[in-house]
Amino acid sequence: MYFNFKPLIFSVQISITRCMALLLLVVLSGCGGSSGNSEPTAIIDSDNATAIVRAVALSAFELEEVGELSYLGDLGMLDTTSRSALNKSSRIALRTVIEPQTEQCLVSGSLTISGNIQGTDSLTAGDVITLEADLCNNGENDIVDGKMQMTISKLTGDLSSNEFLLGVKVIFTNFSVTESSEEAMLNGDINITLEMTASTTQIQLSGNSLTVSSLGETQSLKNFSNTYTVDASASPVTWTYDCKGNIDSSEFLGTINYQIPVKFAGSGESYPDSGELLITGANNATLRLITLDNVDVRIDADYDGDGVIDDIFDMTWAELVN
Repeated sequence: MYFNFKPLIFSVQISITRCMALLLLVVLSGCGGSSGNSEPTAIIDSDNATAIVRAVALSAFELEEVGELSYLGDLGMLDTTSRSALNKSSRIALRTVIEPQTEQCLVSGSLTISGNIQGTDSLTAGDVITLEADLCNNGENDIVDGKMQMTISKLTGDLSSNEFLLGVKVIFTNFSVTESSEEAMLNGDINITLEMTASTTQIQLSGNSLTVSSLGETQSLKNFSNTYTVDASASPVTWTYDCKGNIDSSEFLGTINYQIPVKFAGSGESYPDSGELLITGANNATLRLITLDNVDVRIDADYDGDGVIDDIFDMTWAELVN
């Protein structure tokens, strides 16, 4: 008996990529309170305001990918990685305990798969699958290394249908992907919940701590969560995005908190046409990104936290995230 992991592959692909860009850091932050780490709260001023907004938008928000997500298409570098690794696991016969099995990758390196599952013909809450790659190169223009453990947290409905609820917790340990000499590494945890109906798809990502290092930059999310909802009944499809959390970035000094007072919304692969992002730093200083339309945004800056706007920046979505 063999199990089809395709739905699980799909959910993990979505999460890892958002995550990575995070994803990589695709998630944003809550406002107020401590960030829960040793980094001091970032000071926001006229010199770093746009850099902070851009870092959040690029690393934790990934607006372009939110649009692409509405079509559930190719989500980037880690999609190929998770697909390759999990496709291998689909060839393992089910048994209560999957003893570690190592396979040589097509070009070089190896992949070891182990786990503990219920032994039925479907996944069950509590099932665990562990993938450990040793510089695995399957000839797909990427090299995978490190450990990824997936635990099924919830499952209702039929995974082979278009209507189900699947929850997976993924823990990354020095999990890296190298593509065209560019390496991205993840450490930490992320919870993924994928809920599908005939017309809508909702993806929720959350976690306690996730650190992504890529292209000489390192960013860490703490106590984060974000939700993507796609309505495929419209043409083009419509989507909304909501998130919160805390982030440290090598792009600026200290920790910032951020949240979305007004959900971002858009259609197709366009940038959002509505929504607001609120970033909070030291002394209640804030940066509020306001969507004017799917082309232009405005950033209201309050550097001293007195509630009075000190500066206004106008730019396009393209200028912000490119």
